[in-house]
Amino acid sequence: MKKYKIILADDHQMFRNGIINLLGEHEDFEVVGEASNGREALGMVDELSPDIIIVDIGMPILNGLETVRQISAHHENVRAIMLSMYINDEYVKQALLAGVYGYILKESAFEELVWALKAVVKGEHFLSPAVCSIVVKEYLKKYPGKAQKVALDNLTAREREVIQLVAEGKSTREISKILYISPKTVEAHRSNISNKLKLKSYEEIKEYAIKKGYIISAK
Repeated sequence: MKKYKIILADDHQMFRNGIINLLGEHEDFEVVGEASNGREALGMVDELSPDIIIVDIGMPILNGLETVRQISAHHENVRAIMLSMYINDEYVKQALLAGVYGYILKESAFEELVWALKAVVKGEHFLSPAVCSIVVKEYLKKYPGKAQKVALDNLTAREREVIQLVAEGKSTREISKILYISPKTVEAHRSNISNKLKLKSYEEIKEYAIKKGYIISAK
């Protein structure tokens, strides 16, 4: 079993001790270095070549965000988990942009850290549930779906069935057999879909269906 080497960077010794005791119960993780600020942590990364660094966002001399930025720039194989007291969308955004694989609230670190480590070693991301909520809200703000939702709401249930079958390459006759409706009714539904969604061709309908999750692209 691979033992993953970890550097722990936090300016509170008691907190570090608690994390070390926690990870001591898991044979696949080993804390090989402790740092009380970001500058110390960078030196340890160079010297010890860890797999993971667990870093507090607020540290003296060099804060956690800048520490992770520099690690991401020069040690792409080292994955970072950020510890933070702050549920703040700007901090979360900056941490993700800096390259963290995990963002955990310190208040729940002892419950969530091992789960985060197990995700991170597999190349996955892990966020505290409260942080996930922020990320989702920010995503929805950046990509508002109101206009798209209105367009979809304007389709009837039957039209949504037809758009999937058209996107799957089914002919008018095939669709009529599957849905037990006449070919003329299929054509009427397809015309309504085109008018409501402003789609002019079969290819546009297919692209729309893939984009909205009606079918999965074969590419």
